[in-house]
Amino acid sequence: MVGLLVNRMFFAVAVLFGVVSVTFALMHLAGDPLAGLIPPGAPPDVENDIRRSYGLDRPVPEQYLDFASRAMRGDFGESWRQGRPALAAVLERLPATMALASLAIALAILVGGFLGVAAAARPGSPWDAGARLAALLGQAIPAFWLGTMLILVFAVDLRWLPASGLPGPAGVILPALALAAYPAATLMRLLRASMVETLGADYIRTARAKGLSRRRILLEHALRNAALPALAFTGLQAGFLLGGAVIVEGVFAYPGIGGLALDAVATRDIPLVEAFVWVVALLILGVNTLAGLIAAWIDPRLRERAAAFGGAAP
Repeated sequence: MVGLLVNRMFFAVAVLFGVVSVTFALMHLAGDPLAGLIPPGAPPDVENDIRRSYGLDRPVPEQYLDFASRAMRGDFGESWRQGRPALAAVLERLPATMALASLAIALAILVGGFLGVAAAARPGSPWDAGARLAALLGQAIPAFWLGTMLILVFAVDLRWLPASGLPGPAGVILPALALAAYPAATLMRLLRASMVETLGADYIRTARAKGLSRRRILLEHALRNAALPALAFTGLQAGFLLGGAVIVEGVFAYPGIGGLALDAVATRDIPLVEAFVWVVALLILGVNTLAGLIAAWIDPRLRERAAAFGGAAP
């Protein structure tokens, strides 16, 4: 287990450095970083003063080395529009997005896991057909359209839940439902396929021959092995949830980092965009590391491979 954790840490540092480098390159390839800050028709001396104040008068390689060294420490300078540290502006909005993403992934695991196990337990039954139809709809319906429909039904017509913002705990329910639909549908299909394959294994037939109950076979024997692909998928969904949160937060006017990122891109607030990308990358790495550790705890073979690669005992 220690070897796996060490390997993940080295991997995380390398990925963060790559994210920092790619972000810097893309933001500078997109055009003049100060295009939205220099007043139209400004004289050259004013333009030069603005560039000098933001450190953009230096050669690009020098700018990159300075940016990379600071970004790896979490220092992105001040937001060009808000006039305060860019990382602080992102972290201020982060709890709202974390609450939304956490509730969405919890709903996806509960709904997708239940439907996947129930469908695999009775393949070909009406329950299986209904679960697969629900999964197909969940994958086909865009999150922004689903969010709009949820607002019209539950906020406008029924008036059960707020339509936008975050007035209280109820304000996160509709955005979480819209965000959880796709991962829940994909998780259901993945878990069902894995469970059906696992239920045909020799050790499952042996368990049936011993007279074990269907419930015990499903939950204690089949699900433990079938859950590994689903667990890896859940870790990958961290990126989807945080990326999809940008769209969903825009639909619901939700005060998270997604809306902040959209405003930063529209106003070309480069430090804020870079801080947002760095925070999201760090969160994705953290979730995937946690998923890897849980998978290693479930499957001892993963711990043995990590120990052999890292030279450390589990």
